[in-house]
Amino acid sequence: MLPVYLAALGIGAATICGALLGCAVGQLPERTNDSVNSLAAGIMLCAAFLGLVVPSMERSMENFGLVTVLGIFCGALFLSRANRAAPEFLKRRGIDGSDPAKVRTAMFVLAIAIHHFPEGLAAGGSFGTGDLSDSITVCGGIAIQNIPEAMMIIPAMVHVGASRRSAFWIAWLSGCAEMLGTFLGYFAVQTVESVLPLLLAFAAGTMMFVIVDDIVPNTHTGQNARMSTYSMLLGFCMMLTLSCCLEHFF
Repeated sequence: MLPVYLAALGIGAATICGALLGCAVGQLPERTNDSVNSLAAGIMLCAAFLGLVVPSMERSMENFGLVTVLGIFCGALFLSRANRAAPEFLKRRGIDGSDPAKVRTAMFVLAIAIHHFPEGLAAGGSFGTGDLSDSITVCGGIAIQNIPEAMMIIPAMVHVGASRRSAFWIAWLSGCAEMLGTFLGYFAVQTVESVLPLLLAFAAGTMMFVIVDDIVPNTHTGQNARMSTYSMLLGFCMMLTLSCCLEHFF
């Protein structure tokens, strides 16, 4: 249980570090922002594949990996539905289309909060594999990605009139959602071990959906597309190397 506590604390601490950096640094240049986010996307993609998809496949070989495929699409559809429901949620909270900048910022923050919870499920569920290197790969990938993500929340909210203190607390709350998901994911796989392949694949699907639907389009629409591609490949290879080192030592 101690590794789960440490993982949850590490993921939460990464979010807080990112938020503090966002308060100190402010808005990053577009080139730096695209590079950092693409690097994080590559790290997440490798972590999702090695730490979630592969273990799920290994545990669902008797049904030819169909459980893994189902879980991936369920995770992606879950986030897709949540994103579609976000505008209506904001409208009920009094945020309509009269201020486009405020709507875009609210959508951005809400999207981060929505996918933080299933990322936490991924972190907690990874401990069900029994392979500590898998867990470190997934949790490390999520923690690294949380830093630039939390950094982006602060200037985005300050730009539309929020105070830095308010922006920091919102970033902190999104990290708390991720920590809660970590514990729920761990207890879920411990209580019902038969759902482990599905839960792992579901978590992988949510992570891959965020990468393909959100990070890649946002970093490949400007003049930094080629650099972003190489940054993503670098992130993938960094996590791949780290995973191999963890396999060797654990």
